[in-house]
Formats: sequence, C-alpha cells, structure tokens
Amino acid sequence: MKGDQPWGWYGFDERKVNGIPNIQPSIKVMSEMALEGMTTMGMFLLFFPKIRIDTILKETNKNLAENPVTFGELLRFFWILLFMLTISGFSKRDFWSSTPVSVKSGAPYRFHEWMSLQRFDNIMKSLGLTKRDPPEYKDPFWEIREMISL
Repeated sequence: MKGDQPWGWYGFDERKVNGIPNIQPSIKVMSEMALEGMTTMGMFLLFFPKIRIDTILKETNKNLAENPVTFGELLRFFWILLFMLTISGFSKRDFWSSTPVSVKSGAPYRFHEWMSLQRFDNIMKSLGLTKRDPPEYKDPFWEIREMISL
C-alpha cells in the first residue's frame, strides 16, 4: 500500500517508470486502413472467430432442442452479456426492469427490446462451449480449453 490509498492509481505510469515504450497496438495481419474501416461486429469476429461461435451455437442448441437459438440471437446474447459486464453495481434483473430508467435507481439500460429476461436466462443456462466430452480427471476449465487452443 502506497500512502493512505490502498487501491487505484498513484499518479504515475508504471509502464513508463519501468522503461516500457508507448507502442501503438496493432494486428499484424491487417493493415491500419482495414482496421479503421472495421465495424464493431467485424472487430468482435476478429477476436472471437466464427468457428468458435458455430461450436457454441451447435452445443447450446443441443440443450435448447425445443426452442433453438439462431446465430444472430446468440450474437445478441453475447452483446447483452458483455455490455452488462461493463457496468457494475446492478443485478441482472435491473437490466430488464419495467420501471423507467432513472438516475436514482435501477440499471442505466433496459434490454427488453433485444431479448426477454427468460430467453436470456434459458440461453445462459443452456450455453455449451465445447463439443468435447468432460475429462475423467478434475479440470474446472475443460469447457473452455477448445477455445484457447487455437
């Protein structure tokens, strides 16, 4: 702990102090011009390849046999999930509250327009991340190993 503050920024850049140069991030296989014109969806698919999404779609639909999710609906689910993860201090239900958005209470956004809370919950609990069977040994990350072994 530095000073009286147990957390946060202490007024200096750790990277600069340690001599790490300020290098602009880049994606080596793409030109700067291609990246500038890329949509948010294009950028998402660049880092989360369609082959992985197709696996998740297929495995999730095995669990949602009566009401399968479409590719577009799965992307919408991911968008909602990632968006919720960027905002702290609210319950999941707050994002589907029927009360108007207010500065004093509830989440700052409502997702009724894109997906019902029941559908979101059904997809969440049915989410299949891999086509592999669980290993015989204890591995808490077995479901995501396929995603990280590109």
